[in-house]
Amino acid sequence: MPWVRFPQSAPLSKIVAPDESIEKSTVKVDFFNAFILKKEGWCGMISIVKKKNKIKRELLSKIEWACSLNAIKLEHKMIFEGCLRIIEHTNLAYVEPHRVIIKDKLFLFFNECDYFYVGDLRYKYPLSHLKDYIERLL
Repeated sequence: MPWVRFPQSAPLSKIVAPDESIEKSTVKVDFFNAFILKKEGWCGMISIVKKKNKIKRELLSKIEWACSLNAIKLEHKMIFEGCLRIIEHTNLAYVEPHRVIIKDKLFLFFNECDYFYVGDLRYKYPLSHLKDYIERLL
């Protein structure tokens, strides 16, 4: 591989090689393509570990309590437990919330959290208002 030198008068958008001048973006793409060919694609490079995250009994009892006060039978087939997704060799992780469907509405819960979410993670409500929120659905 030839050495790349940066002359004092060269603009930042150009890299001057011993025989030719090439734009930076071209060099990056060539290096990127060579890197992918060596590693057999991104799938071989990134490894995501998925660990189950059981719903805490305390949280489940609060959800069941709010449903029973509104005369709703909570079916356990409508409870989907979340998981923890970790990208290996990084410090990145994603905690997937527990999903509960009550009266055709999606509720999101996290263990040891005093809030619940409806539909998506934009709007949060205190867990103490879950009974009132379910009551409004009826």
